[in-house]
Formats: sequence, structure tokens, C-alpha cells
Amino acid sequence: MSRFIACAALAALMVGCSDAPVAPKSLHATGPSFLGTPPPPPVTGDGIGSFSASNDVDALAAVAVSCNVATQTQYQFVYTTDASTESGMQQIAHIKFDADLSHQITIHQMPHEDAVVDAEGMIVGPGFSFRIATTEPGSTLSPAHFLIFVTGVLKTADGSCDASAQFSGDLTPTPSP
Repeated sequence: MSRFIACAALAALMVGCSDAPVAPKSLHATGPSFLGTPPPPPVTGDGIGSFSASNDVDALAAVAVSCNVATQTQYQFVYTTDASTESGMQQIAHIKFDADLSHQITIHQMPHEDAVVDAEGMIVGPGFSFRIATTEPGSTLSPAHFLIFVTGVLKTADGSCDASAQFSGDLTPTPSP
């Protein structure tokens, strides 16, 4: 009888261990980790543009100091997008000022939103600083150009005020070696 039990145990062990080592289907690769075309690489380059800011004409009566500034800008940029052919693509331009200006601005357009652009950051130049608070309608961002309308706080040697500003510029890619 003990031989029978030993043979039955050996047979049960062989049946239990004879299954092929198969991982569950959820652990098997079913395809690439993403489908479609990967995003294009970032575009980098230099640009020139203009920046101007001033307080509201209606606010001049209430504010003892008129604050305004206008300057040409030079900057380096990195422009990225998540798709090369989709018309409603997500776009980001990161602008870092050089020459007489400092600090940086990021301009962003969400996918599938007609010309809904937001911007954040700060521009500091000789005798002024401007910190973006909100982006106004009408701002645009494309692979070659941007135009943003923003409100924020403008500080000059004469004082500080809430101001509206316009910042525009070209995005000229640096040629690849």
C-alpha cells in the first residue's frame, strides 16, 4: 500500500510540475509601448522681437505715476510640439532672454483649442521688470512666430502698476551641423 501512495504522490507531483512555465497574458508584450509617430525633436534657436507694457489709460487718472516701457528683445528659445502633422497640436516655446534682458517666459498652446495660448514668466530689463499675471485673448503661437497679449505687474524706477503688455517675436531655428 505504501508503494501505491508513493507512486500516486509521485504522479501527482509530476502532473503538477509538468505545466509549461507560462506567464499570465497580462505580462506578455502585445505591441509597442506607444502607437503612432513619435513627436519631433525640439527646435532650438535665437530670436528677436519686441516687448511693450503700459498701465491702462483709464487707470492713469487714479494712479499718480504713469508707467510704461518698450524695448527690443533678443533671446534663445526651445520650441517643442507633440505631433508634426496635427493641426491642433500642443506647442511650447521656452524663451530665455539674453543681452540687456534677463529671466524667461514659457508660452503654451493646448491641443485642439483654437488660439488658446497661455504664458507665464518674467522679463527684467534696464530700469524695469514685468511679471505676467494672465494671458489675454488673441495670443498666438506657431513654429515660426509668437504674439502674446498679457497683463501683469510692471515695476519701473517711477513705481509699480498693473499693466497690459504685448510681446512678439520670431523663432528662427539654429541650423544643424
